[in-house]
Amino acid sequence: MARIVDVKAFLSLYPFEFNRDDKPLILHITDEFCSWNSGIYILSKSTDDNIDNEVKFFGDNTSNSGSGATCSHSPKKGIHLTVQHLTAILFCTQTPQTFVEEEFIQGDQQSIKVLESALPTLKPFIYDFY
Repeated sequence: MARIVDVKAFLSLYPFEFNRDDKPLILHITDEFCSWNSGIYILSKSTDDNIDNEVKFFGDNTSNSGSGATCSHSPKKGIHLTVQHLTAILFCTQTPQTFVEEEFIQGDQQSIKVLESALPTLKPFIYDFY
């Protein structure tokens, strides 16, 4: 079991493998427990060679996130998912396509493909001994 407590910080450190020609990926994240995570995240390949990826955050206008701007009209593009589903995807325990098929996340097929291609090939491993 895993939990992302600060989505923006996690996304900025995650080793996405975006292509230069990929359009920005828009994620609409909801988090019922940590309201500061709820909002829209726009991920893209950075133009700065010292920074791998750019993360822009637009907070949910129903919460006082304290950081980022608010977005009163959220864009229809992108992927809508909870922080729990985002965690499972980024920890490579489930694929975005599996969650689409099970109707846990919604999004246009192009955004799903961009997310799947940007994920590093990692094998999940949990230490279950001490």
